[in-house]
Amino acid sequence: MNADIQNIDDFLANDEFNEYVLHNSEKQKRKWTLFFKEHPELEEEAIRAQKIIKELYSLKDTASNKEINEFRLQRNYEDIWKKYKNIKSKSTILFASKWIWKSVAVAGMVVIAISFYWLINNYVGSKYKSQEFSEIYVPASEKSQIKLPDGSMVWLNSQTKIKYSSEFNKEERILFLSGEAYFEVTGNKKIPFLVVTDKAEVQVVGTKFNVKAYSNEDKVEAALVEGKIKFVGVGTKQTIELKPGDKAVYNADTQKLIVTEEDVNAEVAWKDGKIVFRNSPLSEVCKTLERRYDVKIVIEDTNGNLNSHPFTFTIEGEDIQHIFTYLGKAAPLKFVSQKEQNKVEYLIYPLD
Repeated sequence: MNADIQNIDDFLANDEFNEYVLHNSEKQKRKWTLFFKEHPELEEEAIRAQKIIKELYSLKDTASNKEINEFRLQRNYEDIWKKYKNIKSKSTILFASKWIWKSVAVAGMVVIAISFYWLINNYVGSKYKSQEFSEIYVPASEKSQIKLPDGSMVWLNSQTKIKYSSEFNKEERILFLSGEAYFEVTGNKKIPFLVVTDKAEVQVVGTKFNVKAYSNEDKVEAALVEGKIKFVGVGTKQTIELKPGDKAVYNADTQKLIVTEEDVNAEVAWKDGKIVFRNSPLSEVCKTLERRYDVKIVIEDTNGNLNSHPFTFTIEGEDIQHIFTYLGKAAPLKFVSQKEQNKVEYLIYPLD
């Protein structure tokens, strides 16, 4: 049964492993528990394969708009392929997606599961194929502000991309987002405004809000400053209506959606040149600093305590050396810098 499994390709192509991941029956659980006891060196490959299978399984037709589903499907396959690009062949992804399609069809569910290769090279028929798109990208360490065709204003944070059709504001107002953006949307009840990311959607009439949805992170966040928005997580039919002061956080991995009351002015301070951290773990602080200063930060944390250490402070124009000096005073850590492929890399270590 499992004798020929040697790498992630083999896990993805194995029917019984797919059944184990998706249905976790007692029979398969016993088999694979025994397998991993005999082959502990393959556990890491198996974990990565599980993530791919679950991501493929989550690509369901949950959006209200056909074109959005087509965009999201393409985007998700692109992201999956980028994340796991060391897999030997695209055909492995195709095999896994076909198995998932067959599996859920038995349960009476409809799951869109098309191979990355087929989708990118052969998909036709979307009305967006005949339209032109405006695409704006803001690189690391920069911010930008733009005005959309409907008069809405958008502030774009570092490493953020937005895309919208030439038909924007005619019959629909759909904007695709990867990264973080603050919106002040012009009201129009006849043509609602929709922000689409690969993991969630935000439905708007006229309001001020922030969306943080970087494609390399599991979470999508939305904070409402004024007005009303509806937040929908991809992979779940749960829709949450936010009121001013609310912040929604959706974890695409666990499919959990949490809403809390926050200081939303702190959430959107970045557009005015400030970054506010409130009990933020070091791992999150470093991701933000990487985008803000266009550097690479590696946390050497063998015991796991440093990553989760919370920090509360505000950045407003300080250079990164001053920030690391502060971090070193606020927590038991030290850092060193080095040049790595034309980019400065900072290594953070716990104090001995």
